Amino acid sequence: MVEIDRAMQWGFNWELGPFEAWDAIGVEKSVAKLKEENRSVPANVQKLLDAGAKSFYKQENGQRFYFDFASAQYVPAADPPGTIILKSLKDRTGVIKKNSGASLVDLGDGVACLEFHSKMNSIGGDTLEMLKVALNEVEKNFIGLVVGNQARTFPWART
Repeated sequence: MVEIDRAMQWGFNWELGPFEAWDAIGVEKSVAKLKEENRSVPANVQKLLDAGAKSFYKQENGQRFYFDFASAQYVPAADPPGTIILKSLKDRTGVIKKNSGASLVDLGDGVACLEFHSKMNSIGGDTLEMLKVALNEVEKNFIGLVVGNQARTFPWART
């Protein structure tokens, strides 16, 4: 399921994969509609609901989990090897400092990231203010700084 969602996102630049889209619609709601229309419910979807799960994915303590059909339980969804998903990292560890234009995130291994999140990633006063904060913080507590983000505006930077 995770691989299918990623393939559709990365291959076709979809915002959500099919299972993520089904979660957004609501699995229980859509299954109820299928039954109302006398349509069949996929066996794995029924297995998910029978196990008491309500979605294909869930978030707990900054970690993403997916419903594993073989074990009928949620298991951690690993980030692709060699990648850092900023949203997941921020959910787990928080941010060093942020404002409306940017966030400073500890990537680990002595490296920080200045993540832009202003509208269309424009550089304004808030972004420049965080750049100054980042340079001061990195000089004191880090060995390197990465500047970037994983926004939809620049899909080539997205993972």
